[in-house]
This record gives sequence, structure tokens and C-alpha cells, in this order.
Amino acid sequence: MQSGYYTALGRALLSALIAISRGLLFIVIGIYLLPFLLQINGVWLTLPFAEMCTVFITLIIAIYYKKQLKKYVIQ
Repeated sequence: MQSGYYTALGRALLSALIAISRGLLFIVIGIYLLPFLLQINGVWLTLPFAEMCTVFITLIIAIYYKKQLKKYVIQ
């Protein structure tokens, strides 16, 4: 949802960063890292791990660009 928001604002790079991190980057990291740490449960926790990491990245982006985003909010 946040990816679409940044697309609508014309910030394609941020939108792509969020989409790629959710759909590829954090899933690959989770597939390699979590089974090593948590055995078979790590496989099942890969998708929630990817979602949580993406939310964290999205929050960082939103906080960082808070001043720039205020320009686009209709008052």
C-alpha cells in the first residue's frame, strides 16, 4: 500500500525500493538466515520476517521524507 502511495506522489525510486525489499530482498535474506537460526520454523517465518523488515524500512523512509511529504498533503 505504501509503495502505491509513493508511486502516486511521483517517487518511483522509493516505491521500487519498498516493492523490491518486500518481494525479493528480505525474502532471500530470510530464506538463508532464518533456517540457520531457527531450523524448519525459520522457513515458515520468512514471509512475516520480510513483511516486518519492509514495514521498518517504510517507516524510516516516511520519517526521513516527512517534510517533503507535507507539500503533497491537501489541507
